[in-house]
Amino acid sequence: MAGEHDELGAASRGVSNRIEGSTLHGPALQAGTMYVSFGGDSSGGDAASAPPPLAPPPAPAPGFVGRDRELRDLLDALTPRAEQPDTDDPTTTTSTTTDTATATAAVLVLGMGGVGKTTLALTAARKALASGLADGVLFLDLAGYDDTAVSAAEVLDALLRDLGVSPDRIPADEQARAALYRARLADRARRGERLLVIADNAADARQVRPLHPPADGPHRLLVTSRDHLPIDARVVDLDVLPDGPAVALLEAALAVELPQDRRITDDPAGTGRVAALCGYLPLALRIAAAQFVADRSLQPAQLADELTDLRERLDVLEDGQRAVRSVLDSSYRRLAPAHRELFLLLSVNPGPDLSAEAATVLAERTAPPRVRRGLATLARASLVRADPETGRWRMHDLVRAYAAEQSGLTAEQREAALDRLLDHYTAGAQDANVQLSPEAPGDPTRFRDRRRALSWLDAEHANLIAAVQSARSARRSRVGVELPAHLKRYLTLRNRTEELTTVMGVALDAALSCGDRIGEARAWNDLGNALSKLDPAGAADAYRTSIARYQELGIRHGAAVARHNLTTLPSRVGRLEDAERFEETAATHRSLRTTFLALGDRPGVASCDLTVGLCLYRLGRHEEALESTRLALTGFQESGDRAGEADTWGNLGIVLNGSGRATEAVAAFRTAVDMYRDLDDRHSTATAHINLAAGLLAVGEPADAVEAGRRAVDLFRALNMTHEEGAALEQLARCLRSAGGPDAERRSVCEAAAAVYRRFGDEAAAERVLGLLP
Repeated sequence: MAGEHDELGAASRGVSNRIEGSTLHGPALQAGTMYVSFGGDSSGGDAASAPPPLAPPPAPAPGFVGRDRELRDLLDALTPRAEQPDTDDPTTTTSTTTDTATATAAVLVLGMGGVGKTTLALTAARKALASGLADGVLFLDLAGYDDTAVSAAEVLDALLRDLGVSPDRIPADEQARAALYRARLADRARRGERLLVIADNAADARQVRPLHPPADGPHRLLVTSRDHLPIDARVVDLDVLPDGPAVALLEAALAVELPQDRRITDDPAGTGRVAALCGYLPLALRIAAAQFVADRSLQPAQLADELTDLRERLDVLEDGQRAVRSVLDSSYRRLAPAHRELFLLLSVNPGPDLSAEAATVLAERTAPPRVRRGLATLARASLVRADPETGRWRMHDLVRAYAAEQSGLTAEQREAALDRLLDHYTAGAQDANVQLSPEAPGDPTRFRDRRRALSWLDAEHANLIAAVQSARSARRSRVGVELPAHLKRYLTLRNRTEELTTVMGVALDAALSCGDRIGEARAWNDLGNALSKLDPAGAADAYRTSIARYQELGIRHGAAVARHNLTTLPSRVGRLEDAERFEETAATHRSLRTTFLALGDRPGVASCDLTVGLCLYRLGRHEEALESTRLALTGFQESGDRAGEADTWGNLGIVLNGSGRATEAVAAFRTAVDMYRDLDDRHSTATAHINLAAGLLAVGEPADAVEAGRRAVDLFRALNMTHEEGAALEQLARCLRSAGGPDAERRSVCEAAAAVYRRFGDEAAAERVLGLLP
């Protein structure tokens, strides 16, 4: 595939004049891989004669969307400081003076192959001409990623011809050509002209350095490249499109050929899948649109299904003229052998990004500084992207697919690299879990505190889930059992219920596949915890199976834990129980307390005391409930279980409030809020704010209650927990009524709460909250 040409369509390329004959020789030019978008006078001419007029640049490919910010940045970079625009239009530059104090004389548009660099450059050129920022444009394709890239001497020869120099006056020496080029630019400047030179598809700084205009002059150089070239230029770094503009590009590209076709607009879900599976890469999106043109019966959902298999995706994204694979191949071939190996190893990671530490694990015997330098090299080549805020490295899905099909690594090498990475994630999750579950095994020195452990887990979260999925195979059953066990506390804390269910399902399958009976019993219990909110009946069955497995193995502690979870399930899912059931539950947990005490499980004892206290409160035996709850508080404090202690402060507040001790209850609720915040338990912090709002109403502080209610609503919205948000809105409505808040705000809050309840089919709750309307 000659040149990148992933952004410039074949039709628009025909606008340019091909350089043929005369003194220019070389396969690149003979093959038509260099284009210039200007006229020329090859019959002679010198600095004293009028310069030839310049033709307009090629038209950009249709469907320029989603790049307003980058276009604004590019035009700003090309605009002299004295001419910076004062307009609300982010894509308009207005010339107001002839001052040539420059912001920068050159700009480098950087990005992976197919990301839309040429389209952006040509769109900027048209804008520059329309606004008076440039009087003429010189466009050259340097074919930097072809086998026959254009040399700087050839580029200068072409430019000099089109700047009016006769071929017989062009020096043979490159430096002399560069000097003459600068002289011709100076002549144009004296005539009051401003030129924009676009060097497209540059792969080597040597191709463009001679083209750099003087920093104090009016002319500008715009370079596009997949490599972060070491040239004096401001960088505009292009990433893939956002999802909305990606869909818009699909629509625009199809509309060029079939303006009446509605397949894309009639199937937004299918089209969204196509855009996502194309990785929002403009080249891939244009090729996908071409598939619809070639096959009038093809539907978006059908194409999405064909793109689903990552191993087949690159085959689908080829239309005869363009191919994502060809663009990536031209970048890969330029890598040194060591960088090729690192590139291939990075594709082994099942998750979306990598830390430098994980990359070093993949590279095995390579020293960390060399790995970091290798990552930087791949980033400069736009084969990976670095996140400057997190220091992590991301590989596009299509790049990953390309890397996976290369033959640089054997299947055995890939499997060994994945094993190393899964072991790394498992060990990290185990050590982080020590900070969340003090009783868990692991190295407590790796993450010195809870904050650091959670920060690592949050950063690696997507990779950890992907690692669990990769451990489904029988040969990795150990990771499949262990990694979910280390993640369950974190996923519970972050309220990632569906992910928790998924990973515990993997743990169960892995334990069954390798005959790990203890792991199976534990996985059934953990699966019950995961299902408790989604499927209470399924959770109960899982707990019962766990109890049976532990009893078969003679493991009293595991059976007691599963039994505790089974008997507290109704209260955890919000089901009210009758007095007889509360009596039964209290008796069960008194018995379990004896078991945990005999086994030396102090937090287990405290959990039983907490449950007994709740049952007694439900039975109206408030003093006994207070005694049992305070006993639980002491137990959690003495065992260092801060999460259990925070839960107990919340329960203590409820019991105190129900006992008419509202002031003490508010103090307990505030303690719970503070502890949950310190523990970074966002869901529990939000719930504690609801309870705090109720307590503040009871002590006659409605204004503070309103603030607590608003905080609960904000927290649940940030967590995207819609049903819980409804409960927070209802509490806020009650607070507003007591505080005498504006009727309009109260009505809005009540109606929002009712809408949430109705979304979940809870009509009774909706009617209840509407009863709070002013």
